Amino acid sequence: ELPEALCPTAEDGILQNKGVIEVVTCFRHRYEAGLGGGVFMVVACKNDYSRMIVTTKGQIPNAKGTTALIYRPYHLCGVETPITLLCAGILNVSTGSETYLPKYDLVQTAVRDLKAGEIIGNDHDPALQASIIPATKMGKGSAVPAHMLNGNKLKRDVPAGTLLTYDLVAEPKDSVLWKLRRKQEEIFSN
Repeated sequence: ELPEALCPTAEDGILQNKGVIEVVTCFRHRYEAGLGGGVFMVVACKNDYSRMIVTTKGQIPNAKGTTALIYRPYHLCGVETPITLLCAGILNVSTGSETYLPKYDLVQTAVRDLKAGEIIGNDHDPALQASIIPATKMGKGSAVPAHMLNGNKLKRDVPAGTLLTYDLVAEPKDSVLWKLRRKQEEIFSN
């Protein structure tokens, strides 16, 4: 259903524009492949030739054949990190961009009214809806990255539809994740 939903409204999808970054949650049976921890993209098929190439390589098209899902439903746990370390540490080969900058954050919006003192759930919490936005610096009014919210308390009531920001969330004591975010901002602000 991803190539059906993640295409422009003109093609019966939900997207207002092309070139959109989106987050999804897949409901599936235990024996079906999922996207948990994996990566995907929905690509446009502009002509018969590209449609034929994409769909004959096993990718999943929408009914109109205008988009297709390309995905890897898993991370190669225990393989990707050692390969990166090998390339960088031993071979002295970069595994990333030389102009890397944090550009986007996965953030959460309240789906229902949340109460002060409520503990914020993880990225699969039905009370929250994830979205990806341009990265912002830590501070009042700035969105807290989703994984920095997990298990933290709300400082005040949050109405449904509100983006969870630093001024709404009690910062945990001695959080390595929050310290790393500050360090990231320090490094990349220069």
